[in-house]
Amino acid sequence: MIEAEKIAPVQGVKPPPQIAGVAGIGALPITMGQMPAQSRAVDWGRVVALPPFQMFAAERMRNTSGKDSLEHAIDYVRAQGGGVDVFHAYCQWHADKNDWPGETPLGEAKNA
Repeated sequence: MIEAEKIAPVQGVKPPPQIAGVAGIGALPITMGQMPAQSRAVDWGRVVALPPFQMFAAERMRNTSGKDSLEHAIDYVRAQGGGVDVFHAYCQWHADKNDWPGETPLGEAKNA
C-alpha cells in the first residue's frame, strides 16, 4: 500500500474562505473637460493648449529657450507650481485683456 493511502482525509473541516476584493483610488465624476465643481483641480492639458493662455504665459515668463508656445506654456505652469492660483490669474488676465469678448477663458463660446 502506498503511504498516501494510509492518511485519511479529515472530514468536515474546511479551510477558511479566500476573499478577493478591489481597493484603490475613489472614482471621480466624469466632467467632459470642465473643471469639477467639488475639486480645485485644473485641466492643464486643455488650458495650456489654448492660444490665449499661451499668450498669457509668454507675457508672464520670457521664452529664452526658443521653444514653441505650447511647450513654453507647459514650462510656465510647471515653474509656477501648477496651482489653481495660476488659473485664476489667467482668468483675470483674460477678462482684463478683453481680446476675446465672446469666449470664456477655457475657449468656449459665451451664451449671449
